[in-house]
Amino acid sequence: MFPLVLNNRGFFYGPNDNVILTTTNVLKEAWFGRNEYYGYGGGASSVTVMAFSGSGDLGSVTIALPDTFPYTGNLLPPNQSIGNGLPDPMVRMDTSHFSSLVGITGDRISCVEIGSSSDNWVADDLTFETPIPEPLTVLGAILGSMAAIAFATPFERKLAQDRNEQKDS
Repeated sequence: MFPLVLNNRGFFYGPNDNVILTTTNVLKEAWFGRNEYYGYGGGASSVTVMAFSGSGDLGSVTIALPDTFPYTGNLLPPNQSIGNGLPDPMVRMDTSHFSSLVGITGDRISCVEIGSSSDNWVADDLTFETPIPEPLTVLGAILGSMAAIAFATPFERKLAQDRNEQKDS
């Protein structure tokens, strides 16, 4: 495997389709690339990330993975190393529109396989953020706080009045 990763914090790769990431956080961006095996060519031609919830798919983004150094077969010297097995550059997938989706419970990564056993891809620098609460949840919290204040005020006045009466006695 010859991935060209962006940092040393770790990456993952898959010859697997439909990799599931279980999270309620929102995927903002990720970097993907073909996974090239020296002398064999290959790698997925595209990757799709699907945000989903328990009730189904919510949204998706698909990105083509470049084949900058295609497999050219076993060339004769001095050209035997041209392109064969070199890592292809990573490309950025912008999934920022996922932040408008409500109720995300995970992401599924799938790919388009070029041919038999060539569905290899690499992912790096997946960036997540905490989702913004639904508007009705925020409205409910505000109204609940206002109701608590409204009901607490007469009760607090009664407590203060009772304390004053005890001092006067």
